[in-house]
Amino acid sequence: MKSKSHHVYSRRTLLRGLGAGAVLLSPFVRHRMSHAQAAPAGNVLIFFTPNGHIKDEFDASGSGATFTLKKSLAPLESFKQDLTVIRGLTLKTVTEINSHDDIVRHLTCVEGPDKAKGYGPSLDHVIGTHLGQRPLFVNPEPNRSSGHWRNALSWRAAGEQEPFLTDPTAVFSNLFVNGTPTMGGAMPDQAAERAKARNKSILDFVNSDIQTFRGRINSEDKAHLDLYLDSLRDVEKRVTGTGGPVGGGGGLCMPDAVKTRLATLPATPEQNDDQSPAGMAENLRQNGEMMVDLIASAFACGTQRVASILWQGASEGLDPANNKGSPNHHSISHSSDIDSWKKIDTWYAERFAYTLQSLKKVNMLDKTIVVWITEIAQGHECGDFVHVVAGGQALGMKTQQHVLYPFKGNPGDKAVLKDPANKSLANLWVTVKNAMGVPGDTFGDPMWSDGPLMELKA
Repeated sequence: MKSKSHHVYSRRTLLRGLGAGAVLLSPFVRHRMSHAQAAPAGNVLIFFTPNGHIKDEFDASGSGATFTLKKSLAPLESFKQDLTVIRGLTLKTVTEINSHDDIVRHLTCVEGPDKAKGYGPSLDHVIGTHLGQRPLFVNPEPNRSSGHWRNALSWRAAGEQEPFLTDPTAVFSNLFVNGTPTMGGAMPDQAAERAKARNKSILDFVNSDIQTFRGRINSEDKAHLDLYLDSLRDVEKRVTGTGGPVGGGGGLCMPDAVKTRLATLPATPEQNDDQSPAGMAENLRQNGEMMVDLIASAFACGTQRVASILWQGASEGLDPANNKGSPNHHSISHSSDIDSWKKIDTWYAERFAYTLQSLKKVNMLDKTIVVWITEIAQGHECGDFVHVVAGGQALGMKTQQHVLYPFKGNPGDKAVLKDPANKSLANLWVTVKNAMGVPGDTFGDPMWSDGPLMELKA
């Protein structure tokens, strides 16, 4: 194990003189010394909304921790301590269109000849492969029922689009009934039933050993130790049935509370091509928030660690602010109806706030990195974006700040996007993957990334 000053500790020195606590702490020491995983267990959620944003109100003013959220992001005010608002990143691996089609490149950051194809894998699959888990990709209804370039956000590999789920009941079964590699098919309450008799805390029994050990390590390793002990405590509570429903993910594991709401969801017609009827805004809200709660619960229970939610496809999308059908949102982005566009931004900001609250309710926000993305910037090109990154403090993410990367030139010019003076979106994905324990200073095509965004590192 190494401190920031690179002082080397031996395993024998760290565990010397400890009693029974050495048994519990030995795996932590092996883990930190081997660097098998460079970060504590955490989660990633990609939150996609279509058609860009009006940046004069979808942004923040000021710098650092003294920033002020602008009007369209006002619903996030109570989460300022959990946010970083980033202005100025650019997608350097754009399609020939440099517009809506670039949804296929946002999470892959690799160029290729087909504008409707990703040359991935995408970020979610890079992290999922590292964790040994297939990512979850959901599209709340109304939405298309099959794959199309407009919903091609997630890619298993070059040319291999990840299928998505639109039915919350199917998502529940995927997460909590069928089982995943991390749960081995067992529901959290089933695990609890197997060992309810074990009702005394081992951690409390060896507390003095833990405190002795804590005095021997540096502040960075103390943070990792706290997460390790939290995880042990959560597992202990889960198998003993004490302390409420808690799962291996380190949060409040309550899938049954989410399951009871599935039957209350509205009947929603399938979207025909890029057309959906008016009057579906409430359907989208309920279905989308249900998906969010399922994902949050899965993170808390430890049955899933990587997920993406696509709130309507690129260059389509219903207008939830005026309750009009798809593709009215896209039409507004090409019109002079700026007020409606800002109202749509605010509606989605409310959904993002709901997402953060859902994660916070199950004690998972600080262990989850949530990134809000869209396929185009305001001018229908892929430069000078505004991104909102939330949570992940326990994974080393710095929050409560506004970060501005000055953008040079006209973002409609693809040559300008590739200018080294303009900061690459791929560097954000380097930051996220590193926080999740995936090593490396590049993402996608290594030509277009050169390391993490240091402003996001605590």
